[in-house]
Amino acid sequence: MPRGRSNSPASQKLNIYLIKEGLVDDAQIIKDAATLDRFNVVTSGQVIGTLYFKSPPGHMPKWVSFLFQDSTDPRPQTINRSSSAILIIRREGHVFALAFGFGHHLLVPGSWEERFGLIVTLNSIIDGKIKSMDTQSFDTLSTHRRIQASKEGSFADFGLDIERDLLRSAVGTPDDKTLGTRMSGTDALHVHVPVDASGLSALLGRYFEKYREESYRQRYPWIDQLAEVRDATIINELDVQLIDKLNRQDLGRLWLAIPEIIDWNDINGFRYTGEQRNITHTDLHVADFLSTLEVNTPLSTELLRSKKVHATSASTGFDSYDWTVYQCLYCEIEKEGGVFFLSTGKWYRVARDFAESVNTAVQGITIRNDLLPDFNDRDEGSYNSRVASANDALALMDKKLIRLGRGLSAIEFCDLFSNEKLVIHVKRYGGSSVLSHLFAQGLVSGQLFVTEPEFRREVKELLPESHRGLIPTSRPAPDEFEIVFAIVSNSSHGIVDSLPFFSRINLRSATQALRSYQYKVSIVKIATTQPR
Repeated sequence: MPRGRSNSPASQKLNIYLIKEGLVDDAQIIKDAATLDRFNVVTSGQVIGTLYFKSPPGHMPKWVSFLFQDSTDPRPQTINRSSSAILIIRREGHVFALAFGFGHHLLVPGSWEERFGLIVTLNSIIDGKIKSMDTQSFDTLSTHRRIQASKEGSFADFGLDIERDLLRSAVGTPDDKTLGTRMSGTDALHVHVPVDASGLSALLGRYFEKYREESYRQRYPWIDQLAEVRDATIINELDVQLIDKLNRQDLGRLWLAIPEIIDWNDINGFRYTGEQRNITHTDLHVADFLSTLEVNTPLSTELLRSKKVHATSASTGFDSYDWTVYQCLYCEIEKEGGVFFLSTGKWYRVARDFAESVNTAVQGITIRNDLLPDFNDRDEGSYNSRVASANDALALMDKKLIRLGRGLSAIEFCDLFSNEKLVIHVKRYGGSSVLSHLFAQGLVSGQLFVTEPEFRREVKELLPESHRGLIPTSRPAPDEFEIVFAIVSNSSHGIVDSLPFFSRINLRSATQALRSYQYKVSIVKIATTQPR
């Protein structure tokens, strides 16, 4: 044996998909399988799998023509190729697909098991050996984050919010180094592992056993609370039920909502595709959208994605925002022991026990009726000003911003403050991000009011003389104050039932935090008398 040569196989980077049960024919797994080059992979005289290979024609890199466009000298004769390959391996009734190059594009969408890679990773990495993670947060704004640490740590070290952050993938070091020196995964499992071709089948069997383990549920019981649905088959089934609900006019847990935070002060109204510019609606309603369709128009998700909602600017008369109807739809469906909901154009799965715990907590929040008059105004600012002018018990605090320290965002104490120490935050109804922004405002203001003397001094100065005596200079007793979330909505449903699920999660979280300071918390629906 030459010096320095080892019997150990070299480390390989593998991208592994577990194919769904029932898909036994390669044509169900590989797109256009019959048109691809096909090879049997043989080791030690045995076929271990079938390789499907696609190599597109080579092309000259763009940088060559860029650098040599004016040159008469010979150009470098270099060619770019983007090869794609999938190795199909069958083991004990299970099918695995190993992607090489751009091979994952050769797989039929929806043919693989969702979260196979994530579950194998979580069952293989002990907490404390995590190097980075990808999360999707459903707080004020839906954001995607990749968090990397200078050294390996636990989920707690990464500041993961287990109720509002969806873990999409994790990267770390397996406890058993024969499973890989580094492992990560979402749907596909990505590993760096010392293995040769003859050992692939046995290694895949070990990964499958890890997939079947339940240990991650003991270590991370919150993992299965919430997940984005990416399985094309399940999405199609949910879309079919959505269309069925629309056809039956079953609008319980189904409505339209603005999917992002907008400047309401400059919104003249909304219209749907096909309506004249002089036709505007003050809010979004499924019935209004359906009325814009010609009689007997067949509903489909393609139609919902082609039709748009336009928000018209009050200052310019032109459209300042537009979204597809599908993006604006919110729908909840119970299916197979879980709750599924459509939000901002994506379907999510919620574990039933998690959904019930959130709903129970939100239903326990005090609901105040008849606290505020109906909304019949151009925008929130006009409403707050009118209500405060008509009621001496209410002080107007809308748009009175307080800035603490350098670089901090300007913060409102509230929109309306009553002589009964009600700290009222008003927001027009919208999708998850809009309402979550409302709850975040109330939480931040409440925290600063207790902890920051400078914030209280600013609040006191901004209040009219009639209400200044209600604000103590020293640390206040929060149980004397009540944080009120007031939501303008002309929905026929109760205010709690009208909240998107992500908003219910954020309302519960904000309420728990405010109650930990001993605040009272309530929610109120402001009805609207505006014509639709």
